[in-house]
Amino acid sequence: MDQEQEIKNLVIARLGVLPEDIGISIGSSGSFNKEEMIAHVKSGDEIGQKITKVEMDFLKGLKQGVHYGKEDHLGNPA
Repeated sequence: MDQEQEIKNLVIARLGVLPEDIGISIGSSGSFNKEEMIAHVKSGDEIGQKITKVEMDFLKGLKQGVHYGKEDHLGNPA
C-alpha cells in the first residue's frame, strides 16, 4: 500500500468515528455530511484533498502539541 492510500485510510477512519450529525462547510464548495466527506476522501477529488489536508494538519499540530496549549497560535511556546 502506498503512502497516499495509507493517509486516505487514516482520514477515512477518523471521519468514520465522528457522530452521524457532524458536517463541515468548505467555503463556496458547500456543506458536507459525514458520509459525503468520506466519499470525497475516497475519490480523491478536490474536496477530498481539502478534507485530507485539514485532517493531516490537525494531526501534525496534535503531534507538536499545538492543540494542547504547548504553543500559541503562531507556534511560539505558551
